[in-house]
Amino acid sequence: MSLSNNNLTVTKTGSTWQSVRSVASFTTELIYYEVTYTTVVSNYIGIGFGTSASPLTQFPGNSADTFGVGYTSGDGIVYYNNGTGQFTPGTWAVATNTACVAVNGGLKRAWFRKGPAGNWNNNVSANPALGASGIGWDYSAGSMGSAPLFAMVSLNGNGDVATVNFGATEFVGAIPAGFGKLI
Repeated sequence: MSLSNNNLTVTKTGSTWQSVRSVASFTTELIYYEVTYTTVVSNYIGIGFGTSASPLTQFPGNSADTFGVGYTSGDGIVYYNNGTGQFTPGTWAVATNTACVAVNGGLKRAWFRKGPAGNWNNNVSANPALGASGIGWDYSAGSMGSAPLFAMVSLNGNGDVATVNFGATEFVGAIPAGFGKLI
């Protein structure tokens, strides 16, 4: 993997899972960030978050230390705690598509949406600002404990490119009320 654009753009070389983590971390905060797929060669792309112990040779959610969207077979299933599937929003890995992530560290809940206007967690009732229908995780599983969490991006296909926006530039989607930037 190579990083460019002030370490916000990730380009994959080779064809095995590799991940990168944010420098900034969070614990109980309400965080929002976006990932835009610039080039999609394969459907093997993942976004999410994990601890500093999260393996960088797997996608988020494929170990007990991570939680995130794992794009195995391009299905967009949300995985966490060693591959437990939560819901299937459908394929997200499309060039120029932006995936939005909202995390409430205090409630231990997360929301993902496809594009700036999609339904959170593929559920019309899900609303991060209200804490409604978030996908929960157990901090006692693996090393998630009360450890700081880091945003993660994973790529598998040679030539896949994704750019993360933690809030240094204008977001594509509307940030949920009460949520902040990870910068």
